[in-house]
Amino acid sequence: ALLLAPYIYLSQFVHPTADDINYACNTLSLDWCCAFVNEYCKWTGAYSSSALLLLSNFFIRHDFVFQLFPVLMLVLTWFSNYFLITSLSGNLLQTFSRVNLSFFLTLLFVFMMPSAAQGFFWMTGILAYQLGNVITLLHITFVINFIRKKFFVHRYFHLLITITLLAAAIGF
Repeated sequence: ALLLAPYIYLSQFVHPTADDINYACNTLSLDWCCAFVNEYCKWTGAYSSSALLLLSNFFIRHDFVFQLFPVLMLVLTWFSNYFLITSLSGNLLQTFSRVNLSFFLTLLFVFMMPSAAQGFFWMTGILAYQLGNVITLLHITFVINFIRKKFFVHRYFHLLITITLLAAAIGF
């Protein structure tokens, strides 16, 4: 956890930049639905990230929100790694080992990232790429648990969440 401290510290310097402002301006000139259709059909072709990025108009007014996103993504990356390891290992690993392995995988991912600035400190990178990684890991975890018949609440509810995560992951 101490190795992630510099990333958490650096998040206080995150502010809206180029693409963040561009997405916010798109929703100022068009309503959100028209801006979404425009982004999806004429620019990215990614529905999940486009829908979220066009919400940056609401975030751009508050620097605190921009500074919170990198920390939130680091935590979500760790959680998705933890849930995947837990579902893969079952009872073979103790909680302490799963926590440490999750931190190791998160650190490995962060340190091997070609550009941490674009992956964790740029809102467009966070919402277009990193969130897609987190959702994909969660989807894989739900699939593994479904195969092992370890359902979240109920079988059909678990299947609904699994399909929703797949649809969201495809849209990044």
